[in-house]
Amino acid sequence: QTARLVPTAQGSPGSSAMASAHQQSEMSTGMSKQSSNPPAKLGFFAASRSVLIIIAVFVGASTSLGLTSLWIGKDHAIMTLLSLPGKLWLKGLKCVVLPMIIFSMIGAMVMLRNLPGARYLGVLAVGTYLFTTFVAAVEACTLSGMILGPIVE
Repeated sequence: QTARLVPTAQGSPGSSAMASAHQQSEMSTGMSKQSSNPPAKLGFFAASRSVLIIIAVFVGASTSLGLTSLWIGKDHAIMTLLSLPGKLWLKGLKCVVLPMIIFSMIGAMVMLRNLPGARYLGVLAVGTYLFTTFVAAVEACTLSGMILGPIVE
């Protein structure tokens, strides 16, 4: 649904129509130059979001190390308050990511149903999943037996 516009001279009557059609096209697709993400303002300088994330990681790590060096236990009120946003973030991720994975797998299966050779691909995917699950279970049992074996009588 892309309209083809023939470029016209600058002063001709068609140039304003072409400009307005181009603006409408940008607005409908969301591809205008104004929609790009400007750098976030922080104090006197503009920093990119990746720099702000790296700074936040260092601030969080130093706060954690500082509170750990003060021998503040996990049950202390400060630790409870500081751990609340992280716990909420992880629970929110679980609420979003798990359904997204399940529904993307269901959608992929629905799309594969119409393709030739989909049965072979489905059997291969399920077989790979079962094999890797079995290997992980054997590895977990072996390692727990090696670690806990001498302790348990």
